[in-house]
Amino acid sequence: QGYQEVVNFGFTDQESEQRLTGAQEQDLIRVLNPIANQYGVMRSTLWGGLLANLKTNLNRGAGRLRLFEAGRVFKRDPAITEQAGMVAGFHQPQKIGGLAYGAAVPEQWASASRAVDFFDIKGDLERALDPLHFVTESAQHPALHPGRSAKVFLQDGKNRIAVGWIGELHPGLQQAYELPQAPVL
Repeated sequence: QGYQEVVNFGFTDQESEQRLTGAQEQDLIRVLNPIANQYGVMRSTLWGGLLANLKTNLNRGAGRLRLFEAGRVFKRDPAITEQAGMVAGFHQPQKIGGLAYGAAVPEQWASASRAVDFFDIKGDLERALDPLHFVTESAQHPALHPGRSAKVFLQDGKNRIAVGWIGELHPGLQQAYELPQAPVL
């Protein structure tokens, strides 16, 4: 089974945003008139929506999930000026996020079951980005396990461009989201 696309709102709750990004109060982009309390700030990462989708599916009995989302995130940037499709002071880049949870392969008689891990997702990323070449470098992110996370760089000759993160969800967040197993993001 491959990855299934999900679509989430561009806003989230303050607690999730701060847990996943380490954002300070002044970094949050507040919604002036949110439709509900859980949609009070604009998201700066896609991971919150993906984790909510995971939780919903686990509550419905799913045990193995592969999810991805392509969508906008929102960050303060005073260099952005008012233009068509742009709001002054805010950068709204398009991002891609993914999540894998459960067994590495569907249950079958020919192989033992094991949980999906960093290297499984790194392989998925290699296939998705082919023919582009990327490298990973061990790094710390507030939402990821300290010893099981890396920054992703596209490599073009001697040039390296930081394009994202890959890693296992931080144990504290795994507990906060009440997940029996940590997903790889």
